[in-house]
Amino acid sequence: MTPGAYRIQNRANILSNISKIASFYSEASYGQLSLSFTVMPSTYLANREMSYYGASDNYGNELGDTLIREMITKAGVSKGTGAGQYDAVIVLHAGYGNESTSSGGDIWSALYSLTTTNGFTEGMIASELEGSGASPLGVYCHEMGHQLGLPDLYATDGRSNPSRIGGWCLMDMGTWLNNGFNPSHPSAWCKQTLGWATPSSISGAVSSINLVPAETTASLLKLDIPTATDQTKEYFLIEYRSKTAGAFDRSLPGEGVLIWHIDEGTIDGTTLNDRYQMNTVNNYTHSTVDLVPADSSHPMDNNGDSTDPWPGIKNVFSTPDSDPYNGQVSGINSTGFAFASGQVNFYVTQIAASNNVSIDKALNYPNPSGPDYPVNPVKPNGTLTTLVFHFTRAPQDMNVVIYNMAGEKIKSVAREMLLFSAAPSGNYRWVYEYDWNGRNDEGEEVAPGLYFYRVNADGKIKVGKLAVAR
Repeated sequence: MTPGAYRIQNRANILSNISKIASFYSEASYGQLSLSFTVMPSTYLANREMSYYGASDNYGNELGDTLIREMITKAGVSKGTGAGQYDAVIVLHAGYGNESTSSGGDIWSALYSLTTTNGFTEGMIASELEGSGASPLGVYCHEMGHQLGLPDLYATDGRSNPSRIGGWCLMDMGTWLNNGFNPSHPSAWCKQTLGWATPSSISGAVSSINLVPAETTASLLKLDIPTATDQTKEYFLIEYRSKTAGAFDRSLPGEGVLIWHIDEGTIDGTTLNDRYQMNTVNNYTHSTVDLVPADSSHPMDNNGDSTDPWPGIKNVFSTPDSDPYNGQVSGINSTGFAFASGQVNFYVTQIAASNNVSIDKALNYPNPSGPDYPVNPVKPNGTLTTLVFHFTRAPQDMNVVIYNMAGEKIKSVAREMLLFSAAPSGNYRWVYEYDWNGRNDEGEEVAPGLYFYRVNADGKIKVGKLAVAR
């Protein structure tokens, strides 16, 4: 490199970002990983121009490894556990990273394999600066993730839109959140893989779940898929991500419950170990680590948005979203998401389900015009009657309208007003209830007499009658 062509511009800023790497991983690991960095007091001049190291050899491999080996030798550092020895090596060079400039003269920041040099067989290279005013911090944290053993979770096969899970994970587009200044945490799968979070498992037909933010607590749920081809390798991981709980994750696309679909089995004839070794974890017909969005757009198409977390546009996690890759209905439903006091509560049901919603039963109690039905004394004050609906699976969308006998609309009941019952019905159906106080949409008491209601669940309709006696 020609002396003076590229020189470190702001050593203090580099030191600040290195300190932030340690802070990032302390938070992400819940204090289980403490990184200590030694920054060499001198800067070192490379033997060749930057464009040489950014170029490719005859096999298409960039020559960043050559720069790392030069710097290891010049700095006189070695790998080991003794005094003055290190676990890993990072070379931060002057200038910009190719990952943000796409300039052929710039070096791509990466973890490179090395011909053994002073005991090191791999080394990380990154730049002082990134293009378009971006901070290199996100890249530093991403490449450190590789040092720790994490693979890329974007597609590495050169496709034009490589993102698979968007900004929800450091090992994909989470590197670039807030232009690199505030990268996202590693995903639940990454934290599980590194041993920082051990998920809780659930059993039984119905479970009430409580999760706190994943930024501050290793709060993670594993949901087995009973109809998966291999239940030990295909499952869901569920975490609660917050934009305010930690120092990082503050630039997430949104916040709420993230449901990850994990498949650690063989995909397209390739084992997980092979995918790891080739760094092709998410390159296949379906991903090893995928996010199940609560909307109709996948984060691979838009890098993630505010309606990806549950509940988003969809209120119920159900078939086909909750089914395994073999297409068999899992019977898994998650619903009743409620946020309060910095935590989220919801229900997970594992009940044999049909492919389509049907309304098994619609009734109300007390109902002077209908058959006897047990009265639940634990009802809100002012409840005149309770409408009860049994479904073959939890519907994504439903509403109820109450009419008088002249066909005039009296009361509209939106989906969010229908409460999911924690216990399934006797025939293992999903039960929703609405406590009606006998008032219309204007808040006025309705007159005694006969009325009828119409429930619409994912396009399936059932009509029933009720009587109001005062």
